[in-house]
Amino acid sequence: MSSRKKHLIISALCLSSAGTIEASQEPSKLKIENLCSGVEFFDTAPDRPLKFGHEINLLLLLTKPFIATNAGDGIFSRWQFSAKGNELLAEISGSATWNDGTQVTPLEAASGIIAGLRNRAIGKNLKLKGQTNLPSFDEIVAKQNQFIRLIDDKTFGIEFDGDIQNIQGVVREALSANSRINRVWPIKISNGTRGRDIVSKNKIDWSKNDPEIFLTENHRVRITNSKTNCTNAEYYLSSALVNSKHPDLESQLSPQQQMLFAVINPTNPEAKSVQQRKKIIASLKNDLLGIQNQEFALANEFFERGEPGSKAPNDQYYGKNLRITDSPEFSTKIKIQPWTKIPDGWKVRQHLLSKENKYEFGSPDESSLPVLLAAAPVNLKGQQISLQNGTIFARINQLKSFYPKTFSALLALQQTSSATLPKDQKLFANLQDAAGDEHSIAPLLRFRISLISNKNSLYVLKWSDDGEIEISKRRNK
Repeated sequence: MSSRKKHLIISALCLSSAGTIEASQEPSKLKIENLCSGVEFFDTAPDRPLKFGHEINLLLLLTKPFIATNAGDGIFSRWQFSAKGNELLAEISGSATWNDGTQVTPLEAASGIIAGLRNRAIGKNLKLKGQTNLPSFDEIVAKQNQFIRLIDDKTFGIEFDGDIQNIQGVVREALSANSRINRVWPIKISNGTRGRDIVSKNKIDWSKNDPEIFLTENHRVRITNSKTNCTNAEYYLSSALVNSKHPDLESQLSPQQQMLFAVINPTNPEAKSVQQRKKIIASLKNDLLGIQNQEFALANEFFERGEPGSKAPNDQYYGKNLRITDSPEFSTKIKIQPWTKIPDGWKVRQHLLSKENKYEFGSPDESSLPVLLAAAPVNLKGQQISLQNGTIFARINQLKSFYPKTFSALLALQQTSSATLPKDQKLFANLQDAAGDEHSIAPLLRFRISLISNKNSLYVLKWSDDGEIEISKRRNK
């Protein structure tokens, strides 16, 4: 036998042997890690208000934006505005699919945009061609031909109308990555009715009580809020739910700040007068000084130096005339209405309740309480604070006879596109002046949201440069 034939036979035996060894290996075992989300129920319909912080963070982790910073990461592959600037024209990306693998249709994309804008502060001044306001989902399905152009199986146009400032800016802001509270997403339509699914960054199994994100076929992350699964979970979307100083945990703070503020209810007997409201605000400010750290910083004004609306401090601002040494005493507890159901572990809640017999948290529905505690995102570049948020505006609208200056200032902000550039600094300054004069809305803290991962987890939660939440494999794993 020639040496060449011997070499071929040996090579074949080696390949056969290697194949046998590979076939005999045990299949990889399924690994499930827990992500404690802080969201009790996740409603995927975009045409509804979004809940405080935790739900928005979950959306940032799960959903693809329409317009992404990196090509291929968004729902649109291409988009532009018409020459007149009143029609959005867009093409659906081939990677924009529902969890069952079906392609997002132009009607589903367009319906999600319109329905989402309907219930977001940024869309309050928009209207569609031939419509007096933005239609509901049912109206969109029934009247779609009046304002949606279905150009082909991937392309559509939405025609806007009305005398508003910067239609393009409003729409672009709502569809962009890191639009946060303005995030909208497609609506899955099945036989004319709304489906549950979302266009997600990863495949998700919704069939279980706690949905699972597929990172690989053999590695999944369970989205949970149960106390059992949240105990020693691998990931947490907020430090509100965990002791972030635990030695096995590591955290990354958001690049974007949040503003915590109080809306004082003058219809409550304990907050009727300016002096009563000043005492409440001063008490909250003083007692929140104790949690200042890398996540939390006291906010003396709505707008800091260099931000639209900022001025040199003077006596009409909270920053100077409410900076006191001793916190005032009250004969009864100060009752606080939270913006939504706040987890027991939320640091601000824990800190205020630790002040014995001073504060008490009620329910989100108790609108008669003297203090509403709320939060809003601060733009990444410090360009604005979303105080014209629709629900906040609705609360001040109820109190406009008590707070006429604040209401007028918020109304002016709401009527001006929040995406209009350059920002009108006078509008922001007017709001700060009005809130300071009437003691209606008080800035309390600026804080950053923590993403927390166990040091032994295979993946890590992190913030991207544009403020999106990502889950990616550790380099050392």
